[in-house]
Amino acid sequence: FPVTIGVVWLRQRWQSVATLLSEEDVLAKVNVHSWGAGPRMGALGDFLIVDGFRFSGRVAASLLYTHYGQWKFFAKTTEALPGARSYLSSETFSTLRAGVDASFGLGWGSYFSSNAYFFDLALFYDFQAFFDQNLFRNYPAAGVPFIQPGNLFLQGVSLVARLDF
Repeated sequence: FPVTIGVVWLRQRWQSVATLLSEEDVLAKVNVHSWGAGPRMGALGDFLIVDGFRFSGRVAASLLYTHYGQWKFFAKTTEALPGARSYLSSETFSTLRAGVDASFGLGWGSYFSSNAYFFDLALFYDFQAFFDQNLFRNYPAAGVPFIQPGNLFLQGVSLVARLDF
């Protein structure tokens, strides 16, 4: 069970045009920059198959002190009309957020040149979840009440090549 320090930097941008009940189009832009750091603990394992092939897995959870900088801009798209208004807000805050990540894959490794070098190749499927990370759903200028932040999920494939000498 390795214990490490988890560090995360995220930049999120969102833009939308919505028609409200008043039938006015409203442009909304939100930028969120955040970073987090904290303890990360998990487990890793390899199941050796045959001839250097293996199944690999890694699972970890973290509790991150997360700092957010958030900028929101709202404006009527019909600004040429009398009474047009816009709204800009900026806020920063910090809180604790939980996150999990996992990687599962298949790898192959072998020694060569009289065991002087080791080459390793692996293909992983990666998954990350950051809980209560998405802050885009709060629109005070549009008259929408506070909504609980949503979760952010990331996934993808990683190819890893390693040479030990």
